Amino acid sequence: MAQRLPFLQQLGHSSRRSAVAAGSALGLGATLCGRSAPHSRQCRHFQAAGFRRGSATHRPGLSMRMASSSVRELEVWSFNLRTEFAEEQDGDNGWSRRRQDVAKFIAARRPALICAQEATEAMLEYLTKQLGPEEYAWAATSRRPGVRDETAGFIFDRRQMELVDHSAAWLAPPGVANGEPAWDARMPRTYEAALFRVLGCGGGKTRPLLRVLNTHLDHVGVQARKCSAELLAAAVASFALQLPSSPQILCGDFNSAKDSAAYAILTQGSAERAAPLRDAVRAAASDEPLSDRRQSTIHKWKGEAFAEAQGDGTVDLQSADTARDGQHIDWLLWRDGAGADGEGTILQPLRYRVITDRLDSGGYPSDHYPVSVTFAICERPPSSGEQQLRQSRL
Repeated sequence: MAQRLPFLQQLGHSSRRSAVAAGSALGLGATLCGRSAPHSRQCRHFQAAGFRRGSATHRPGLSMRMASSSVRELEVWSFNLRTEFAEEQDGDNGWSRRRQDVAKFIAARRPALICAQEATEAMLEYLTKQLGPEEYAWAATSRRPGVRDETAGFIFDRRQMELVDHSAAWLAPPGVANGEPAWDARMPRTYEAALFRVLGCGGGKTRPLLRVLNTHLDHVGVQARKCSAELLAAAVASFALQLPSSPQILCGDFNSAKDSAAYAILTQGSAERAAPLRDAVRAAASDEPLSDRRQSTIHKWKGEAFAEAQGDGTVDLQSADTARDGQHIDWLLWRDGAGADGEGTILQPLRYRVITDRLDSGGYPSDHYPVSVTFAICERPPSSGEQQLRQSRL
């Protein structure tokens, strides 16, 4: 069974609620590829100690339902940093040669949150030290327990976000040990989940809660990508049942184009799958120019010269999706926390960018472009009765 978030224990939620138990309640049980629940454990690594409060940002153009609430913007990146284990293969693009410039690249833009793929704990630790540990912190878990390996971890601005809880879960069917590949995957795969309080918005313990999941699906296993998407959909549904007022963001390198089974599982509603995730890039793009869109978010160090239809392994970039972002394999998906009655935390994509800028050295920060989405987040002011109930629980 998947471990409960300690924060939800404080709220008094059922100790027997698992991703699949909740998924079954939504009719998901028959589609979980023989998986009863993601292997899960609490993260071993989190470096932070205090924060400075950020200031709220107000945008008059937001929808009317935000008008009476405190609103702030959060810039979130999905960023495959390219592993440190490819030094010889990458040559001048190896991590040891570009890491200082990557830190400068991030520092110049200062996002609130980076969902990083392929980064080891050591890579994340280096970046946060360069960014300033009093400002940024990281949380991550190796995909191979006890071994220095890749993570699906987080770097976050402590002035904008406070980490409440962090855990990791392995994407695998029953009987597969943590750290072992599942289905037809080449590598073990995980998702990591972080629960944040958003600072500079609301007040006291009524500050909005935001859950963010980060993953990196397998580059070889076609079945593994589909089954992993089923597990991710169930994990989102499970949390939505436990804390429906809190929005969720799912970031990652999905090694799939947007006409894939994985994308459909996560974003298409059906009688069996309620409240699907939505594509933040496509939602933000409706009011934004399309000039920043790129045909692919992976470029293999070639930048705009990259024109291959085949990604790594079995990843087919020749998407049948004719939208200009159809070949993106790095996605940001989201679920609002506000119900039809207006209660809960509102999360709204405002703008996005595929960041194609080069480093000071002239190279690229990775063999993927970072994908940035700026969200507006605000919490409907609770009634006095609701506020008393929340304070008693927290």
